[in-house]
Amino acid sequence: SGNVVGTTTTGADGSYLFNNLAPGDYSAQVVAPTGYFLSGKDLGGNDATDSDFDPLTGKTGVVNLSAGESDLSVDAGLYQKASIGDRVWSDSNGNGIQDTGEAGVAGATVKLLDASGNVIATTQTDANGNYIFKDLMPGTYSVQFTAPAGCSFTLKDVGSNDGTDSDVGAVLGTTNLIVNGSFESGTTGWRGLGDTVEVSTASSFGVSGATGSYTAELDANKTGTVTGFYQDVATVAGQSYQLSVDLAQRSGTAASTNTVEIWWEGVKVATVDPASTALTKYSFTVTAADASSRLEFREQAGDDDSVGGIIDNVRLVTRSGASVQNTIQTTLESGENDMSWDAGIYCPPAPPVTASIGDRVWEDLNYNGIQDDGEAGIAGVTVKLLNSAGSVVATTTTNSSGNYLFGDLAVGDYKVQVVAPSGYYYTKQDQGSSDTADSDVNSSGLTSLTTLTAGEADLSWDAGLYRKASVGDRVWMDATHNGYQDSSDVAARNVVVKLLDASGNVVATTTSDANGNYKFTNLDPGQYKLFFDMKTLDWYATSGVHYYYDPNGNYWTTKDYGSNGNDAIDNDVAVSATNATQGYTDVFTLVSGQYDNTRDAGICPIAIDLDGNGIHTIARENSSGSFDLLGNGTGIKSGWLSGGDGFLALDTNGNGRIDDIHELFGGNGVGQGFAKLASFDSNGDGLVDSQDARFAELKVWRDANGNQQTDEGELLSLSDAGLASLKVSYVALPAIDEQGNLHLERSSATLANGDSVDMTDVYFNVSAEDAAAAGVALPDMASLLGNDQSVDCILGQAIPPLAATATAPLAGEGGLATLTQLLNLYDDQQPLLMAA
Repeated sequence: SGNVVGTTTTGADGSYLFNNLAPGDYSAQVVAPTGYFLSGKDLGGNDATDSDFDPLTGKTGVVNLSAGESDLSVDAGLYQKASIGDRVWSDSNGNGIQDTGEAGVAGATVKLLDASGNVIATTQTDANGNYIFKDLMPGTYSVQFTAPAGCSFTLKDVGSNDGTDSDVGAVLGTTNLIVNGSFESGTTGWRGLGDTVEVSTASSFGVSGATGSYTAELDANKTGTVTGFYQDVATVAGQSYQLSVDLAQRSGTAASTNTVEIWWEGVKVATVDPASTALTKYSFTVTAADASSRLEFREQAGDDDSVGGIIDNVRLVTRSGASVQNTIQTTLESGENDMSWDAGIYCPPAPPVTASIGDRVWEDLNYNGIQDDGEAGIAGVTVKLLNSAGSVVATTTTNSSGNYLFGDLAVGDYKVQVVAPSGYYYTKQDQGSSDTADSDVNSSGLTSLTTLTAGEADLSWDAGLYRKASVGDRVWMDATHNGYQDSSDVAARNVVVKLLDASGNVVATTTSDANGNYKFTNLDPGQYKLFFDMKTLDWYATSGVHYYYDPNGNYWTTKDYGSNGNDAIDNDVAVSATNATQGYTDVFTLVSGQYDNTRDAGICPIAIDLDGNGIHTIARENSSGSFDLLGNGTGIKSGWLSGGDGFLALDTNGNGRIDDIHELFGGNGVGQGFAKLASFDSNGDGLVDSQDARFAELKVWRDANGNQQTDEGELLSLSDAGLASLKVSYVALPAIDEQGNLHLERSSATLANGDSVDMTDVYFNVSAEDAAAAGVALPDMASLLGNDQSVDCILGQAIPPLAATATAPLAGEGGLATLTQLLNLYDDQQPLLMAA
């Protein structure tokens, strides 16, 4: 009937007994203590060992006891609930062990599987990376972990502590792909990155724990640039690898000098500050993108010290393993709380969201502080990046277009310093309303402080530079009254010459010298005019008899007389309407670096090496023709270009021939031929090619027969001449060849087949007589190649073969004399130069 007829408690061994019972029908009921539960009933088929109580009611079935019967088979199995779990953590150093400070991974999916592998429960890790499955019946289980996207499992069962290792993990290969990873073979396999690879004994560096006798050191040698060493490793695209390296501080050095940056395929993997002089292992997971991957160890960006971190035992092995992995199966006993099932996750550090800063350094030809069309960039200018404290963070140089960039920068405050090359000055700051077109540096080359935010690319920091200009020429007595200088005219000395700005204000004053020459130097580009006063005129004839100005008898000769258009030998001064002894020029413009000696015609056309064997010239005495090289309408005999090379040309009047210097690429100062070429670079990429709007207008004149006239078939398009592109930047590297012609501004052109050939501004030798007829004074060598004077001063310079006067053999290839050699020969050559 279910009425209680007796109650007892189990003994120490769990046994119980109801005795002295009358024969009849009975059932037993177990009251499970708190925290205990009844096992399943009648399991296993052995009534002597199974549990006979219903887990829901706690009762057995009805048992009939006969007289004298003793039934000791009614058992009750009780159990306590079990649990399993622990932690998913971020194994930042990839060593497979939970180290101090390594954080848990929140939100990771974890599943519980039964003995058959079926999922019976799912959970996610909490904010600390912990998880637990509770209230489990004792039994066999396993845990399944899923690595977050972009991450992988670390190494499995590392070390002897099952409470701190990872119970799932990757499978590593056994072959080290790094050549000479322990540096026992010196520098074999390694290459320097901006520095030499330095290998020495571990004892000499004062470190312990080396795998052999030798280790490597990052040694910047105070270069202030990115330094280190690298190895290109044969890899498989898409394959993951385990990279490990032992790092330590060099004994006796500050920790800050031992920072090591680890780079893989051009991306920084980690920045490590070794904690001690004991070599400690650091591990990382990397993936190959190609069949060859570059592993680099670098000094930290901005470091400028002579010691670096100590490196040893570099290993790279294959790494495999699914992103979903199960632990081995484990059996939970009654009441067991097994908190030892962990998973280490390695997530490659996300590339830092960095910033960049930069833009352009250009030559401000008109000194207005604004980047105007046609103003070219300046290559090779040193640019420094400074932090808010004024310390140099990085240094770079401008490229061929004048552009520079500092990238991969941490967010923060920076300023830029542009170091003006010798002979250059800083233009006006913050002119106009466009911050992208103005100059941002002050008179010291420094910008203001700016704040870079994450991901910002601030390309608005420009610097305009300019060179000082000069103007001058000659005052002469026009004895023939023909309006231009000829052989019978003599110098007018002691004439007062004033340089005025465009508003008429006096900038500077000088007087003409014994040769009638005058010159104003160190001028900012801009508009000027000249004032002449004859009141103090003192001129003399070849006999040495002096004559003085008579206010009623001498007048200015006619301005711009004649139709030949030769401004080099005519008179540029108009008499004052109020004072016959005074005269003014028109307003003229001086650009950066210009030496305007009355805008004399240049003889410096750009030449291109069409046959690939260098630019070759012909000596003046061997030249077979004449060409209007001075632009005065008269052909002259001069040095010339060999038939295998060609002039860069522009048939401006479309008559199918090159008429004079104006249809070639030259000018009145260093770089003006290339400045003219740069005006054809419509897309501003530093090249003139088919992508530019006026590419088809350019020609090459290949004077194959050397007669200095444009014959049939000699005027070619760039394409027909086999030229694909012309580089607009140049390097000024002066040398005079054995034919007496000066090679100065040097650049290159690219042929259609991809080969690169020389492109040079060549200054041809002309006779002293022709130069004098054109009104060009002979310069000395030092003036020609320096002192801010135009190289057009070579007009009239006759240079004898160098070997005839040299006191020592000339070095160099192809008969070219270096600048140093030229200056050394100056004293010996000068009489010949002046007499030519």
